[in-house]
Amino acid sequence: NDCPNLSDSWGDWLAEFGNFQNHWDHQLRVSRDPNHEENFFFVRKRVLYIGLNVVGGWRHDFAEWENRLDMEWLWTRNLIETYVRPVPSDASSVVIIGHADPRPSAHAPFFEPLKSYIRNELMNEVPMIYINGDGHRFQFDANFYGEPNFHRIMVEGGRKEPPLRMTLSVPRYPKSGALRIEDIYSYERYPA
Repeated sequence: NDCPNLSDSWGDWLAEFGNFQNHWDHQLRVSRDPNHEENFFFVRKRVLYIGLNVVGGWRHDFAEWENRLDMEWLWTRNLIETYVRPVPSDASSVVIIGHADPRPSAHAPFFEPLKSYIRNELMNEVPMIYINGDGHRFQFDANFYGEPNFHRIMVEGGRKEPPLRMTLSVPRYPKSGALRIEDIYSYERYPA
């Protein structure tokens, strides 16, 4: 969003990352949002992964920005309702991947309904992690937005630090009570 030539930059991004999953052999069934094909999802080992075009930077078109965030929220909610909420379900936890810092009000059309949904509809019973890179420094926030089953990890990004290694292990049935986020994942950093 901060590039001097937006149309060229967007074209380059789509050419390199638009169908990134096709650059290697794998068994993942990656699906795309028909309205925003840069958004994707897949389920692997009972985790629903959702990749979204939630970016920081300058808002070049306020109407497009707001509409995209609204649509991404509805798409995300629909995915959780489809893959996580039914009993039995295909997934029992969610990883959302975006770029933008979720705190600025510029992204409220996505994050405000997400917060409400986690608290009021999911009742904090679905472990969720949001991974972003907009701040360009490592930061871990447990109980993000005051929600005990929602964490945020901001990765360093760039060439300052190798990729973050995450391990997610979701039991089919929790030992007792609701599945807690602390029980399903760990991460390792490799400082440069």
